[in-house]
Order: sequence, then structure tokens, then C-alpha cells
Amino acid sequence: MRNRYVGIPFKDGGRDSNGYDCWGLVKAYFMLERGIMLPDYAISAYDSVKADQAISRDGCGDWEPLLWGELRKDDVVTFKMDIEHPDLTTHCGVCLDHTRFLHCMQKTGVVISTLENVYFKARFSKGFRWTGFLD
Repeated sequence: MRNRYVGIPFKDGGRDSNGYDCWGLVKAYFMLERGIMLPDYAISAYDSVKADQAISRDGCGDWEPLLWGELRKDDVVTFKMDIEHPDLTTHCGVCLDHTRFLHCMQKTGVVISTLENVYFKARFSKGFRWTGFLD
């Protein structure tokens, strides 16, 4: 089954089906699939320092920080993708299950990738679960 988001192009600051950045896609997914309006961050996808500050704060707001082995459907995953700033968390996506995640990158647009992919596993920063999903 093809995911309805796959193939939508990357757009810096994108928040609709004409184009997403990584956080715009996570926001859209939570709204369309779960009816949850997440906060927005008016940050350019190219501003690594601000992206790190916005998406990597442990346990901030309504998020529970997670380790690699705790990930499941609807968890948000974050990655350290910026070669010039390797310690900064600069990318995020949403888990479709415990092995695959949906995300949007500049060169590919929206795609589904595996969490076990060596590239992404090496760059994994943290996972987060919206506390509304806690049992």
C-alpha cells in the first residue's frame, strides 16, 4: 500500500501537500492521522542551530524522550544530519511502525526509510512520544 505522503516535494517551511520540510510533514501527519495540532516552529530547514534547539529538547512540553529500542508507531525520530554541525539534531520524521519512518528531505521529498538503514541508524539522535499516546 502506498503512503499518501510519499512523493510530495520538499519545500523549506512547507506546511501543506504542495511541499513539506521535515517538521511540516510531522505536523501534517499528526493532524491528518491523529487529529492532533502540534506546535509549529518558524525555522528554516537550513538553520541547524535553531532546528536543534526546537526539536531536541528532552521531555519538553508534551513529549516523552525515547531510546532506540522503545520506538513504535507514531513516535517522532530525530537525527543529526548536518555535516558542518555533527552534534546538532537537524532532521525528524515519524515512525510508521518499529522499523520504518516517514520523513522529508531536500533531495528526495517525502519518502519511507528503514530505521535499520546504516545511514540513519548512525545519525539517530532521539525518539519522542506524544504523551497523549501513553497507556
